Amino acid sequence: MPTTLSDIVVDTFPGNGDVGVPLQSDISILFDRAMDHDRLQEDFFIEGPDTDQWIGPGLLELSDPANISQGDLDNFLKSPGYRGIVQGTFTFKYISLTDATVEVDPDTTPYRSKLVFNPTQPMYPLLTYTVNLVETLSADGALWPGYVIFSFESGSGSIEEIPSTVSTSILSSGATPSTTVTATGAGLQMLSSTPLDFSISNSSDLSEIVVTFDKDLDASTITDESVIIETFAASDHPNLSATAKGKLAKELIVSGKTLTIRI
Repeated sequence: MPTTLSDIVVDTFPGNGDVGVPLQSDISILFDRAMDHDRLQEDFFIEGPDTDQWIGPGLLELSDPANISQGDLDNFLKSPGYRGIVQGTFTFKYISLTDATVEVDPDTTPYRSKLVFNPTQPMYPLLTYTVNLVETLSADGALWPGYVIFSFESGSGSIEEIPSTVSTSILSSGATPSTTVTATGAGLQMLSSTPLDFSISNSSDLSEIVVTFDKDLDASTITDESVIIETFAASDHPNLSATAKGKLAKELIVSGKTLTIRI
């Protein structure tokens, strides 16, 4: 007889301990019964390693602390790119009681709930995220005490999404990103870039991005419309200042197999 929240969770994606999870993956929890969907949205959160010291795995009640180290109330780190509390949207699926691959009409068929959380931004590469679900309600109003926690490591970014035709067994160690990325077009391949793909802690006075391909480039096809450099603030924390946001003006220089982008 189930007595706690963990007893009624059937499956999660990613699984606890999974690595190499594509950066644009949705996070899901499948239950063995119908749940209170409004309450689930209040009791679910995902955190990276840079969340405030007052928030952590195993939190029994999801509530704002009286004061936090990073500023005033509600000024939590909120961007997945900044490795804090992950922001996103919820959808809920109504799943057959006997077949987890089948969705049913909740107005005519008994169902179990599946919570699906879609992060607003891609997750940060090669980072451990922890999913938390605290004490919540089922659709019949029953309170399920306790909490559910599982952690996973995001991938290198070489695979952004799991193709629908590929098993989730592709999840594996995300040690290093590939140095060769196939680009769209007639066999054109990107051989290298400076800075490296998904690199961090680059110099604040970076003024050039250099990309080398395996074939000579047609300069007439390299335009402001086909090459876009866009920046955004990593967090909405009030102490963060960002001097360059949005699409950047740039100069494009093509020399044989090399594209240099001056910003």
